[in-house]
Amino acid sequence: MKKKYTLLAIAALALSLFACEKEQVSIDKPSTPVNLTPEQKLDQLNMPAILFQYSYVNLETGEESGWIIDRSGYVKIYHSTLSSGATPSSENEKWNEAELASLYAKATETVSNIGTEELLSRAHQGLALSKKFLSGAEVNENANYIVGFYAFTSSTSSTSQSNHNQCSGAASYNNDTPGEASINRMIIGLSGHLNRHETSTYATNLHQWLVALNEGL
Repeated sequence: MKKKYTLLAIAALALSLFACEKEQVSIDKPSTPVNLTPEQKLDQLNMPAILFQYSYVNLETGEESGWIIDRSGYVKIYHSTLSSGATPSSENEKWNEAELASLYAKATETVSNIGTEELLSRAHQGLALSKKFLSGAEVNENANYIVGFYAFTSSTSSTSQSNHNQCSGAASYNNDTPGEASINRMIIGLSGHLNRHETSTYATNLHQWLVALNEGL
């Protein structure tokens, strides 16, 4: 009788291990690739309302003119005046939604449009920008203007997820909590009174594309 119970226990354990292995294989099995359109791929990047900005600031008058490229690919021009004593920063900046919305609201005239595939490629280049590739900042006292090319990205912070496999005998739980989205204004290139630029190949290529776009407007 003891032998019979032992065999039953071994069989039950074997079935349990088989079920766990089957579940693990099911979890680890790669999902079937889905062919997405460029529009869908762009949506998945979760980009902010503005992707790129060109800015020309006259430091004597505080007047600023420039254009933006929004996430629909529209190139829109704007004019503004900096508050007294304000000057463009030589560092990458954190913006909030209100600041971005304010800039977007100033850009009322559409002057061009970027195709979705091109925009998707340039958006990826913008996402690859990093402070570690920024050159040192240099000041030219003889220049009374600052030309800036910038990229905007969104980032979301969240707590790490902890999962324990129920097959190991531990409980399963998830500590994920929604994070707050922040907007990063990344320097691609500054010239004039302030001089600083990204030195990576993709940043240089992106900068050349934006300069050519500006010359064609």
